[in-house]
Formats: sequence, C-alpha cells, structure tokens
Amino acid sequence: MEERTMQGTVLAETEAFITRQREQLLQQRQELLNQQQAIQQQLDELTKCCGSSMYSRAKLPGQGNKVVAGAVRQVAAAQNATNC
Repeated sequence: MEERTMQGTVLAETEAFITRQREQLLQQRQELLNQQQAIQQQLDELTKCCGSSMYSRAKLPGQGNKVVAGAVRQVAAAQNATNC
C-alpha cells in the first residue's frame, strides 16, 4: 500500500512539473510570436520609408529572433540617418 501511495505522489509531482513546463513553453512561444510581429512591423516600416525591395523580401519565418531585431534596428537607424 505504501508503494502505491509513493507512486501516486511521484505521478502527481510529475504531472505538476509537466504542466508547469508546458505553461512556460507556451509563454515563451507567445513572446517569440510577439517579437516576430514587432520585427515584421519594423521591416514593413523600412519598406515604406526606404522603398527597398530587399526589405520587403525579408519576411521572417515562424519565429522571432532578438538578434534579427537588433540588426533591423541598426539598419533602420543607418537608413534613417542617410536616406529618410
């Protein structure tokens, strides 16, 4: 009987852990989607501002990326300083 109780406790703890992990992953996924949307908006603004077909072809795949966001901001700043 004690073994069953222990197994039940382990199972409950495992289920709780998996639930927490799933919630964290869903939150991270949403954050990445939000980053992607923000980056895509920046690319769209660059396209409007500078009219470069290079930017309009730079559509992002399914996930955002902080490095890309930084690069887009750097390009935007450089373009705004020289062309816009």
